Amino acid sequence: MNLLILLHNDEHLMSLLSKVLDIPQLSEHNALSEFLSQFEAAIDSDFPKYQDHDATEADAETLSILIELFVEKASQWSQVIFALCCIDVLRSFSAIAIDSSGSMCRPSILPQSTSNTVCQNSKGPILNIKGLWHPFALRENGVPVPNDMILGEGTNGHHPRTLLLTGPNMGGKSTLLRAACLAVILAQLGCYVPSEMCVLSVADTIFTRLGATDRIMTGESKFHNSLFH
Repeated sequence: MNLLILLHNDEHLMSLLSKVLDIPQLSEHNALSEFLSQFEAAIDSDFPKYQDHDATEADAETLSILIELFVEKASQWSQVIFALCCIDVLRSFSAIAIDSSGSMCRPSILPQSTSNTVCQNSKGPILNIKGLWHPFALRENGVPVPNDMILGEGTNGHHPRTLLLTGPNMGGKSTLLRAACLAVILAQLGCYVPSEMCVLSVADTIFTRLGATDRIMTGESKFHNSLFH
């Protein structure tokens, strides 16, 4: 509650937050802040022993009345909870972008193509990431080795749409797959991406398969794949 009241006093932050979420009014007449003050005063006067576990029947009846008064504002409390959850998520994204151990960049999302035809000569979707790293795969001395990924239109006129990645077990194949999927999701959420540069087309579906039942001693390993659409 105090956080939301402070935000209301900052016009710049309010103008930014109002673009992504509705912040309920708390300090107007008959708003939640006034109701909460009256509710706390009612508890202190009518139910001073609210922390006493040996409440009498009379105390229980008083508590029921107070709970009913509180529940009457259920829709307003839901708005407050939703606003605080959104602010917490946005703050977390901002903190990661500022204090990250590796490079973070603002992604560039290309406009959606009007053509649904995919042929050899069409440009098609693009996923171009430089210095991609997984934010959860940190080492003791810093971030893991970054990787570049280019799918779609290239500078030399080539249009590769598929990447076949091979390597030994525990070599980082699944980590790169997860990092690419996470980058696409973060970019379309409007967040910074763990990379030096990220350009991508709009994706509405990600199909993935990750296996964890390798039989390394017998030379058998699962096939992992990912598809962006």
